[in-house]
Amino acid sequence: MGAQGVVNGMGHLVGGTEIGAIASAFGISLAIGLNAGVGIFLILLVMVLTPLVKRHAAGTDDPRAQSREHAALTPEPEPDN
Repeated sequence: MGAQGVVNGMGHLVGGTEIGAIASAFGISLAIGLNAGVGIFLILLVMVLTPLVKRHAAGTDDPRAQSREHAALTPEPEPDN
């Protein structure tokens, strides 16, 4: 929680200053577009570099495939005869 507070606090300060400087120099449309593009790029970068996102995006319906620890602790269901 502390790290999140620092990131959010600094993000508002740095982000507001950054978008204001870009808007003053080039106009608000370019500033908003540039920030949106950078945000999308960073989201895609996190998706590529984070294994949890990769595992979740695999699309399996079996919840045990999502977690090896859970799969090791959960017995296989017995087939109905």
